[in-house]
Amino acid sequence: MSVQRCPKCAAITTESVLSAESEGAEIARHDNFSALEQSAAKGCDLCQLLRQYLIHHAPAEPDTQTKVEDIKQSITISRPKGYKALVLRMGPITCPIHDGNSSAASKNGKEALSDTKPIHRFTVKSCESDNNELVKEVIRPWIDRCFLSTAVKDSPDDLHKYCIMRKTSVTFPRKNDIPPLPTRVIDVGLNNQTPYLRVRQPWTPRNEYEMGPDCAQYLILSYCWGRNNEAAKTTRANLQERMDKLDVSSLPKTIRDAIQLTKALGERYLFVDAVCIVQPSDGDNRDWMEEAPRMGNYYGNALCTIAATGAEDSSDGCFQERTAEQFPVASCALSAWVTMEKTETMYIHPSTPLWWNAVINSPLYRRGWAIQERALSPRILHWTAHALYWECSGMRASEYRPGGLHLEESEFVHGNLQKEVHMNLRSMLNYSRNEVLCWAWYRLIERYCWTHFTYTSDKLIALSGIARRVNLYYPDQYNAGLWSENSVEGLAWHTRWYETGGPQRPTTYIAPSWSWASVDAIVKFVVVNIYRWEWLATVVKIIMTAPTSSNGQSQSGSIESRRHWRDRGGRRNQSVDNNLYGPISGGVLEIEGIVRDFRFSVEPKSSDPACLYYASPTTTATRWGSASAEIVLLDAPWEAGQLSSRTFRCLLLGRRKNPLGSSPAVLGYLVLEATGQKPNQYHRVGWSEVLESDYDILLREAARESVSIV
Repeated sequence: MSVQRCPKCAAITTESVLSAESEGAEIARHDNFSALEQSAAKGCDLCQLLRQYLIHHAPAEPDTQTKVEDIKQSITISRPKGYKALVLRMGPITCPIHDGNSSAASKNGKEALSDTKPIHRFTVKSCESDNNELVKEVIRPWIDRCFLSTAVKDSPDDLHKYCIMRKTSVTFPRKNDIPPLPTRVIDVGLNNQTPYLRVRQPWTPRNEYEMGPDCAQYLILSYCWGRNNEAAKTTRANLQERMDKLDVSSLPKTIRDAIQLTKALGERYLFVDAVCIVQPSDGDNRDWMEEAPRMGNYYGNALCTIAATGAEDSSDGCFQERTAEQFPVASCALSAWVTMEKTETMYIHPSTPLWWNAVINSPLYRRGWAIQERALSPRILHWTAHALYWECSGMRASEYRPGGLHLEESEFVHGNLQKEVHMNLRSMLNYSRNEVLCWAWYRLIERYCWTHFTYTSDKLIALSGIARRVNLYYPDQYNAGLWSENSVEGLAWHTRWYETGGPQRPTTYIAPSWSWASVDAIVKFVVVNIYRWEWLATVVKIIMTAPTSSNGQSQSGSIESRRHWRDRGGRRNQSVDNNLYGPISGGVLEIEGIVRDFRFSVEPKSSDPACLYYASPTTTATRWGSASAEIVLLDAPWEAGQLSSRTFRCLLLGRRKNPLGSSPAVLGYLVLEATGQKPNQYHRVGWSEVLESDYDILLREAARESVSIV
């Protein structure tokens, strides 16, 4: 071979890979990442390729002293049947060296590179030219094709058919697809004009087609504030100054990059929340309270969302240097294996970043507000640490594969789409009403509860835009994160202590105890699993109360469960939307079902103090008092002494169906404690699943009660 390789890489040959009797042949590793980089800098092409792969696929970019085995424990090349691809073994994880679209190892040196374009480096010197080149060759064509396909009636563009279907959900007056501007936007200053904060002029349309003076296309930024976003904030003190002139140089790098990109695209307006919303100060939060509920519409109406997906802080920027591209890697040919029958040569190809790692597991989507921002945006530019990605309702693409992957043709992408059903509102068009308001909605909530908030009080309002959009498709009463039609299913949740270190109830009121939003924890809904449930309780009514407004009045409403939303002709009932999507001050749920008195033992299950063994019912009835031990999951910590000394009322919510039809039955209970304020009024403290051998007798003979939960 003409290529000079380090001794460790020179030992990796075609023969060692193809003739290995075990699963694979282990790669001799350098002691740490710094040693690997030094070898790559000296010209070892295989070290350059492995370095690139580690940066693309490590959970966090390794520093110079990180041991390679600490990143992924061990690296092994192995060969599956047919020698079609090499796989990388990383400790307990084995995965193909590819991004789901092309094999990274083959017997052809050009096979995997035919449809892959180079990734721009975005160094300090090349940043502006890299951005301009991407705008011209990739970004503008992405936006124009998607937008024009939705603007032309009966568009033949099958690739963006989901984008066209999504367009039917818009809720604002529009003409020629030009939406109204947000209350304030940044005028970025095209043609060397001075940037400033533009305020929308008051305007009331005379009809649904009239376009006002402040209807225009705009871009919008989705990003992590982090700890360095103070300079971005608009307050009452600097509002007038920014309306006259906005000092762009004083803003954090992420916002400066977004302004630069907006100008490069030839667009005039950009919305950035910290700049365009007057931030609360000295107890004055009036503007934030007015603007926060509009955020869903702002993202849904924008031409495109600029997402600083790979930035943990607003100081990191959208345009980050792609360190994986430091060396110009190419396919590496292993030394040939010559036998009497034939000569074989294996190639290892350069890696590309994984969508799942770069976008889904990014810093941005650990932020609670970003879930709504992504779900409602018609088009998104994901600026990650390794590459630029595109996402719309019809296509995902990247700068290295700008043609993208057709969602219906790619099993790989379609699989991830199902995992992200909560993020893709186009999925609602493929499911029934019950599937959307129950299964898909609670999957969304499960994902949402993994995210973090600077202010836990934002939990409901940061979801309000998605809730409003769901209500457009399937009108229903919305109650603190639950839909009336599936209220019983929405009550069947429990915390996942073993993944969070212990849930807590916020010190400030967020939601009633029966709502998942009442706890700071990851939650799991029993309806979102492989088991089917028969629901045995009935929600009678729910009364929600809004916070007291500035005029001293509050709004509340009472609704009946299982509300009918279609007229006799089967048409959707477009009733007035009076739901409380944002903050609430109270909520009472009246529910009817079988109620039993239980006591808990204090013995923990395994080493988890949250999972307690269920003891026996304290009821005196003998014919159906045969419940056996099972776990109880509490919503918040309790002292062992408190648990053992109390009797809790438990309401039978449902029975998990056994496909084999055998007993005992698994029954799901809400664990309740009396508030002591009103008779028969309780608050929720947990969820219990109990084995009951006399289920049929219990269901036939036990009396039903009506209780209120607050």
